[in-house]
Amino acid sequence: MVQNENVYIQILSLNANLALQEEQDSLQISDARVSNTFTLDLCLMPNLQRLFLINNKIEELHISDNCINDRNPIHQLPSEYFTNLANLYLSHSNLLTLSYSLTVKSTSLQVLSMTNIPMFRNLSDNITFDLSRLSLLFLSENGMIDFPKITAPDLDSLDLSKNEIKFLTQEVFQGIPRIRYIDLSSNHIKSITRDTFATSIYIRELNLENNQIHHISESAFINQRGGFILRLGNNHLVSILPSSLPVLSRTVYLDPNPWNCDCESTSIKRWLLLSGVNLYQCMNPLYLRNMSLVSLNETDLCHDEYGDFKSTETQTSLSMPSGVNRILCSYCLKSSWALLLSSYFSLSELS
Repeated sequence: MVQNENVYIQILSLNANLALQEEQDSLQISDARVSNTFTLDLCLMPNLQRLFLINNKIEELHISDNCINDRNPIHQLPSEYFTNLANLYLSHSNLLTLSYSLTVKSTSLQVLSMTNIPMFRNLSDNITFDLSRLSLLFLSENGMIDFPKITAPDLDSLDLSKNEIKFLTQEVFQGIPRIRYIDLSSNHIKSITRDTFATSIYIRELNLENNQIHHISESAFINQRGGFILRLGNNHLVSILPSSLPVLSRTVYLDPNPWNCDCESTSIKRWLLLSGVNLYQCMNPLYLRNMSLVSLNETDLCHDEYGDFKSTETQTSLSMPSGVNRILCSYCLKSSWALLLSSYFSLSELS
Protein backbone atom coordinates (compact mmCIF):
# COMPACT_ATOMS: atom_id res chain seq x y z
CA MET A 1 0.00 0.00 0.00
CA VAL A 2 1.27 3.46 -0.87
CA GLN A 3 0.37 6.27 1.54
CA ASN A 4 0.44 9.92 0.59
CA GLU A 5 -0.12 12.46 3.34
CA ASN A 6 -0.33 16.24 3.49
CA VAL A 7 -0.47 16.71 -0.26
CA TYR A 8 -1.71 20.04 -1.60
CA ILE A 9 -3.40 19.19 -4.88
CA GLN A 10 -6.30 20.42 -6.98
CA ILE A 11 -6.40 17.55 -9.46
CA LEU A 12 -4.47 14.32 -8.85
CA SER A 13 -3.59 12.08 -11.80
CA LEU A 14 -2.16 8.94 -10.29
CA ASN A 15 -0.23 7.82 -13.34
CA ALA A 16 1.42 11.23 -13.68
CA ASN A 17 1.97 12.71 -10.24
CA LEU A 18 2.81 9.71 -8.08
CA ALA A 19 5.42 7.01 -8.46
CA LEU A 20 3.05 4.06 -8.39
CA GLN A 21 3.83 0.55 -9.44
CA GLU A 22 1.69 -1.16 -12.04
CA GLU A 23 1.16 -4.13 -9.73
CA GLN A 24 0.06 -1.96 -6.80
CA ASP A 25 -3.35 -3.00 -5.45
CA SER A 26 -3.97 -0.41 -2.67
CA LEU A 27 -3.74 3.34 -2.31
CA GLN A 28 -4.33 5.44 0.80
CA ILE A 29 -4.40 9.22 0.67
CA SER A 30 -4.63 10.88 4.08
CA ASP A 31 -5.06 14.52 5.03
CA ALA A 32 -5.30 15.64 1.41
CA ARG A 33 -6.27 19.30 1.58
CA VAL A 34 -8.03 19.49 -1.75
CA SER A 35 -10.18 22.56 -2.16
CA ASN A 36 -12.47 21.32 -4.88
CA THR A 37 -12.05 18.48 -7.38
CA PHE A 38 -10.15 15.24 -6.92
CA THR A 39 -9.68 13.12 -10.07
CA LEU A 40 -8.10 9.68 -10.17
CA ASP A 41 -6.82 8.55 -13.55
CA LEU A 42 -6.36 4.80 -13.32
CA CYS A 43 -5.29 3.79 -16.82
CA LEU A 44 -1.81 2.66 -15.76
CA MET A 45 -2.93 0.96 -12.57
CA PRO A 46 -4.74 -2.19 -13.70
CA ASN A 47 -4.32 -3.94 -10.34
CA LEU A 48 -5.57 -1.20 -8.01
CA GLN A 49 -8.38 -2.68 -5.93
CA ARG A 50 -8.68 -0.60 -2.75
CA LEU A 51 -8.80 3.14 -2.38
CA PHE A 52 -8.72 4.80 1.07
CA LEU A 53 -9.42 8.51 1.39
CA ILE A 54 -8.98 9.36 5.05
CA ASN A 55 -9.37 12.68 6.87
CA ASN A 56 -9.58 14.86 3.78
CA LYS A 57 -11.41 17.93 2.53
CA ILE A 58 -12.27 16.57 -0.89
CA GLU A 59 -15.57 17.93 -2.18
CA GLU A 60 -15.84 16.14 -5.52
CA LEU A 61 -14.35 12.81 -6.57
CA HIS A 62 -14.20 11.44 -10.13
CA ILE A 63 -12.89 7.95 -10.75
CA SER A 64 -11.87 8.38 -14.38
CA ASP A 65 -10.65 5.87 -16.89
CA ASN A 66 -9.71 6.94 -20.39
CA CYS A 67 -8.41 3.53 -21.42
CA ILE A 68 -10.23 2.09 -24.40
CA ASN A 69 -12.50 -0.87 -23.63
CA ASP A 70 -11.38 -1.05 -20.00
CA ARG A 71 -13.22 -0.05 -16.87
CA ASN A 72 -11.93 1.35 -13.61
CA PRO A 73 -10.17 -1.38 -11.64
CA ILE A 74 -11.02 -0.24 -8.09
CA HIS A 75 -12.70 -3.09 -6.19
CA GLN A 76 -13.10 -1.68 -2.71
CA LEU A 77 -14.10 1.74 -1.43
CA PRO A 78 -14.49 2.50 2.30
CA SER A 79 -17.69 4.51 2.51
CA GLU A 80 -17.17 5.35 6.18
CA TYR A 81 -14.60 7.99 5.17
CA PHE A 82 -17.02 10.11 3.14
CA THR A 83 -17.04 12.96 5.63
CA ASN A 84 -16.61 16.04 3.43
CA LEU A 85 -17.29 14.62 -0.02
CA ALA A 86 -20.21 16.29 -1.83
CA ASN A 87 -20.07 14.65 -5.28
CA LEU A 88 -18.97 11.07 -5.92
CA TYR A 89 -18.91 9.53 -9.42
CA LEU A 90 -18.19 5.81 -9.59
CA SER A 91 -20.18 4.82 -12.67
CA HIS A 92 -18.91 2.00 -14.92
CA SER A 93 -16.24 0.95 -12.42
CA ASN A 94 -15.30 -2.51 -11.23
CA LEU A 95 -16.23 -1.71 -7.64
CA LEU A 96 -17.03 -4.99 -5.90
CA THR A 97 -17.39 -4.16 -2.21
CA LEU A 98 -17.76 -1.37 0.29
CA SER A 99 -15.33 -2.25 3.06
CA TYR A 100 -16.65 -3.12 6.51
CA SER A 101 -20.28 -2.41 5.69
CA LEU A 102 -23.10 -2.77 3.17
CA THR A 103 -24.21 0.77 3.90
CA VAL A 104 -23.25 3.87 1.96
CA LYS A 105 -23.44 6.48 4.69
CA SER A 106 -22.53 10.14 4.53
CA THR A 107 -23.67 13.45 5.92
CA SER A 108 -22.00 15.40 3.10
CA LEU A 109 -22.77 13.63 -0.18
CA GLN A 110 -25.16 15.53 -2.42
CA VAL A 111 -24.60 13.70 -5.73
CA LEU A 112 -23.85 9.98 -6.01
CA SER A 113 -23.45 8.19 -9.34
CA MET A 114 -23.09 4.40 -9.20
CA THR A 115 -24.20 3.21 -12.63
CA ASN A 116 -23.21 -0.22 -13.98
CA ILE A 117 -21.21 -1.52 -11.00
CA PRO A 118 -20.65 -5.29 -10.50
CA MET A 119 -20.98 -4.97 -6.73
CA PHE A 120 -24.78 -4.87 -6.93
CA ARG A 121 -24.90 -8.13 -8.89
CA ASN A 122 -22.53 -10.00 -6.58
CA LEU A 123 -24.15 -9.19 -3.24
CA SER A 124 -26.83 -11.43 -1.77
CA ASP A 125 -28.09 -8.60 0.47
CA ASN A 126 -29.21 -5.19 -0.71
CA ILE A 127 -26.97 -2.22 -0.07
CA THR A 128 -28.47 0.46 2.15
CA PHE A 129 -28.08 4.14 1.42
CA ASP A 130 -28.14 6.50 4.42
CA LEU A 131 -27.44 9.93 2.95
CA SER A 132 -28.99 12.83 4.81
CA ARG A 133 -28.05 15.56 2.30
CA LEU A 134 -28.25 13.64 -0.98
CA SER A 135 -30.09 15.31 -3.85
CA LEU A 136 -29.26 13.17 -6.91
CA LEU A 137 -28.78 9.38 -7.00
CA PHE A 138 -27.96 7.37 -10.13
CA LEU A 139 -28.20 3.57 -9.84
CA SER A 140 -29.08 2.41 -13.36
CA GLU A 141 -27.77 -0.72 -15.14
CA ASN A 142 -26.92 -2.57 -11.94
CA GLY A 143 -29.04 -5.71 -12.27
CA MET A 144 -30.93 -4.86 -9.06
CA ILE A 145 -33.82 -7.22 -8.35
CA ASP A 146 -35.17 -5.33 -5.34
CA PHE A 147 -35.70 -1.65 -4.80
CA PRO A 148 -32.77 -0.55 -2.59
CA LYS A 149 -33.39 0.77 0.91
CA ILE A 150 -32.75 4.50 0.71
CA THR A 151 -32.90 7.00 3.55
CA ALA A 152 -32.40 10.40 1.97
CA PRO A 153 -34.97 12.97 3.14
CA ASP A 154 -33.79 15.61 0.64
CA LEU A 155 -33.49 13.32 -2.40
CA ASP A 156 -34.88 15.07 -5.48
CA SER A 157 -34.03 12.71 -8.36
CA LEU A 158 -33.58 8.93 -8.48
CA ASP A 159 -32.53 6.90 -11.54
CA LEU A 160 -33.12 3.14 -11.23
CA SER A 161 -33.62 2.45 -14.93
CA LYS A 162 -32.35 -0.68 -16.70
CA ASN A 163 -32.43 -2.92 -13.63
CA GLU A 164 -34.49 -6.04 -12.88
CA ILE A 165 -36.87 -4.68 -10.25
CA LYS A 166 -40.18 -6.57 -10.21
CA PHE A 167 -42.16 -5.19 -7.26
CA LEU A 168 -42.87 -1.77 -5.81
CA THR A 169 -44.31 -1.23 -2.34
CA GLN A 170 -45.18 1.91 -0.44
CA GLU A 171 -42.42 1.19 2.08
CA VAL A 172 -39.60 1.71 -0.43
CA PHE A 173 -40.53 5.38 -0.80
CA GLN A 174 -40.88 6.18 2.90
CA GLY A 175 -37.22 7.13 3.21
CA ILE A 176 -37.40 9.54 0.27
CA PRO A 177 -40.51 11.59 1.08
CA ARG A 178 -39.61 14.61 -1.08
CA ILE A 179 -38.66 12.74 -4.23
CA ARG A 180 -39.74 14.57 -7.41
CA TYR A 181 -38.23 12.65 -10.33
CA ILE A 182 -38.12 8.86 -10.53
CA ASP A 183 -36.91 6.84 -13.53
CA LEU A 184 -37.93 3.17 -13.28
CA SER A 185 -37.97 2.49 -17.00
CA SER A 186 -36.68 -0.81 -18.43
CA ASN A 187 -37.31 -2.95 -15.35
CA HIS A 188 -39.65 -5.94 -14.85
CA ILE A 189 -42.45 -4.22 -12.90
CA LYS A 190 -45.79 -5.95 -13.48
CA SER A 191 -48.36 -3.95 -11.52
CA ILE A 192 -48.93 -0.72 -9.61
CA THR A 193 -51.04 -0.93 -6.45
CA ARG A 194 -53.11 1.89 -5.01
CA ASP A 195 -50.68 2.32 -2.10
CA THR A 196 -47.39 2.34 -4.00
CA PHE A 197 -47.17 6.12 -4.53
CA ALA A 198 -49.75 7.18 -1.94
CA THR A 199 -47.22 9.06 0.21
CA SER A 200 -45.09 10.36 -2.69
CA ILE A 201 -47.08 13.54 -3.05
CA TYR A 202 -44.23 15.64 -4.45
CA ILE A 203 -43.51 13.52 -7.52
CA ARG A 204 -43.42 15.64 -10.67
CA GLU A 205 -42.31 12.98 -13.17
CA LEU A 206 -42.49 9.18 -13.08
CA ASN A 207 -41.08 7.08 -15.90
CA LEU A 208 -42.45 3.51 -16.03
CA GLU A 209 -41.82 2.86 -19.72
CA ASN A 210 -40.53 -0.48 -21.00
CA ASN A 211 -41.74 -2.60 -18.10
CA GLN A 212 -44.25 -5.47 -17.99
CA ILE A 213 -47.13 -3.58 -16.36
CA HIS A 214 -50.50 -5.18 -17.06
CA HIS A 215 -52.54 -3.70 -14.23
CA ILE A 216 -52.80 -0.35 -12.45
CA SER A 217 -55.11 -0.22 -9.44
CA GLU A 218 -57.76 2.44 -8.94
CA SER A 219 -56.55 5.58 -7.16
CA ALA A 220 -52.92 4.62 -7.87
CA PHE A 221 -52.04 8.23 -8.73
CA ILE A 222 -54.82 10.09 -6.93
CA ASN A 223 -52.35 12.15 -4.87
CA GLN A 224 -50.22 13.28 -7.82
CA ARG A 225 -51.43 16.60 -9.20
CA GLY A 226 -50.25 19.89 -10.65
CA GLY A 227 -48.48 18.99 -13.89
CA PHE A 228 -47.56 15.44 -12.88
CA ILE A 229 -45.85 13.66 -15.82
CA LEU A 230 -46.53 9.93 -16.14
CA ARG A 231 -44.91 7.73 -18.81
CA LEU A 232 -46.49 4.31 -19.38
CA GLY A 233 -45.44 3.42 -22.93
CA ASN A 234 -44.24 -0.05 -23.97
CA ASN A 235 -45.96 -2.04 -21.26
CA HIS A 236 -48.60 -4.80 -21.38
CA LEU A 237 -51.66 -2.66 -20.71
CA VAL A 238 -54.80 -3.61 -22.64
CA SER A 239 -57.20 -1.40 -20.66
CA ILE A 240 -57.14 1.19 -17.91
CA LEU A 241 -59.74 2.99 -15.80
CA PRO A 242 -59.84 6.79 -15.51
CA SER A 243 -59.74 6.37 -11.72
CA SER A 244 -56.29 4.78 -12.11
CA LEU A 245 -54.88 7.95 -13.64
CA PRO A 246 -54.16 11.45 -12.31
CA VAL A 247 -57.15 13.76 -12.38
CA LEU A 248 -57.41 15.44 -15.80
CA SER A 249 -53.69 15.46 -16.50
CA ARG A 250 -52.48 16.51 -19.96
CA THR A 251 -49.05 14.98 -19.38
CA VAL A 252 -49.87 11.29 -19.30
CA TYR A 253 -48.17 9.30 -22.06
CA LEU A 254 -50.00 6.03 -22.71
CA ASP A 255 -48.67 4.77 -26.04
CA PRO A 256 -47.57 2.38 -27.26
CA ASN A 257 -49.51 -0.37 -25.46
CA PRO A 258 -51.72 -3.22 -26.79
CA TRP A 259 -54.93 -1.30 -26.04
CA ASN A 260 -58.22 -3.10 -26.55
CA CYS A 261 -60.89 -0.70 -27.83
CA ASP A 262 -64.38 -1.94 -27.00
CA CYS A 263 -67.50 -0.83 -25.18
CA GLU A 264 -65.64 -0.72 -21.86
CA SER A 265 -63.31 1.91 -23.36
CA THR A 266 -65.98 4.62 -23.38
CA SER A 267 -65.06 5.83 -19.87
CA ILE A 268 -61.35 6.20 -20.65
CA LYS A 269 -62.32 7.91 -23.91
CA ARG A 270 -64.24 10.56 -21.94
CA TRP A 271 -61.21 11.02 -19.68
CA LEU A 272 -58.97 11.47 -22.73
CA LEU A 273 -61.30 14.10 -24.20
CA LEU A 274 -61.55 16.03 -20.94
CA SER A 275 -57.80 15.84 -20.33
CA GLY A 276 -56.80 16.75 -23.86
CA VAL A 277 -54.73 13.58 -24.28
CA ASN A 278 -55.08 12.30 -27.85
CA LEU A 279 -52.64 9.42 -27.91
CA TYR A 280 -54.41 6.14 -27.20
CA GLN A 281 -53.97 4.03 -30.29
CA CYS A 282 -56.07 0.88 -30.55
CA MET A 283 -54.40 -2.48 -31.10
CA ASN A 284 -57.49 -4.66 -30.93
CA PRO A 285 -59.92 -5.49 -32.48
CA LEU A 286 -58.22 -5.77 -35.82
CA TYR A 287 -60.59 -3.49 -37.73
CA LEU A 288 -59.82 -0.62 -35.31
CA ARG A 289 -56.07 -1.16 -35.21
CA ASN A 290 -53.93 2.00 -35.35
CA MET A 291 -56.99 4.21 -34.90
CA SER A 292 -57.12 6.76 -32.08
CA LEU A 293 -59.73 5.98 -29.43
CA VAL A 294 -60.86 9.62 -29.27
CA SER A 295 -61.79 9.52 -32.97
CA LEU A 296 -64.29 6.66 -32.43
CA ASN A 297 -67.85 6.84 -31.15
CA GLU A 298 -69.96 4.36 -29.24
CA THR A 299 -71.29 2.59 -32.32
CA ASP A 300 -67.68 1.86 -33.32
CA LEU A 301 -66.84 0.51 -29.88
CA CYS A 302 -70.09 -1.27 -28.91
CA HIS A 303 -70.87 -3.47 -31.89
CA ASP A 304 -73.07 -5.95 -30.06
CA GLU A 305 -75.22 -3.26 -28.49
CA TYR A 306 -75.78 -1.45 -31.80
CA GLY A 307 -76.11 -4.55 -33.98
CA ASP A 308 -73.13 -3.60 -36.11
CA PHE A 309 -70.88 -6.05 -37.90
CA LYS A 310 -68.71 -8.22 -35.72
CA SER A 311 -65.04 -8.49 -36.50
CA THR A 312 -64.19 -11.71 -38.29
CA GLU A 313 -61.68 -12.53 -40.97
CA THR A 314 -64.41 -12.50 -43.60
CA GLN A 315 -66.20 -9.40 -42.30
CA THR A 316 -63.22 -7.21 -41.49
CA SER A 317 -63.33 -5.51 -44.87
CA LEU A 318 -67.05 -4.85 -44.43
CA SER A 319 -66.81 -3.44 -40.92
CA MET A 320 -65.91 0.20 -40.77
CA PRO A 321 -66.28 3.11 -38.37
CA SER A 322 -69.78 4.55 -38.19
CA GLY A 323 -68.72 7.85 -39.77
CA VAL A 324 -68.26 5.99 -43.03
CA ASN A 325 -71.51 4.07 -42.47
CA ARG A 326 -73.45 7.32 -42.06
CA ILE A 327 -72.17 8.63 -45.39
CA LEU A 328 -73.17 5.41 -47.12
CA CYS A 329 -76.60 5.41 -45.47
CA SER A 330 -77.18 9.02 -46.50
CA TYR A 331 -76.35 8.09 -50.06
CA CYS A 332 -78.71 5.11 -49.88
CA LEU A 333 -81.60 7.29 -48.61
CA LYS A 334 -81.11 9.80 -51.42
CA SER A 335 -81.11 6.99 -53.97
CA SER A 336 -84.29 5.53 -52.48
CA TRP A 337 -86.13 8.90 -52.68
CA ALA A 338 -85.03 9.30 -56.28
CA LEU A 339 -86.45 5.89 -57.17
CA LEU A 340 -89.75 6.66 -55.39
CA LEU A 341 -90.17 9.99 -57.21
CA SER A 342 -89.34 8.38 -60.53
CA SER A 343 -91.95 5.67 -59.93
CA TYR A 344 -94.56 8.28 -58.92
CA PHE A 345 -94.12 10.31 -62.09
CA SER A 346 -94.19 7.16 -64.21
CA LEU A 347 -97.52 6.15 -62.69
CA SER A 348 -98.89 9.69 -63.18
CA GLU A 349 -98.12 9.58 -66.90
CA LEU A 350 -99.84 6.22 -67.27
CA SER A 351 -102.98 7.46 -65.59
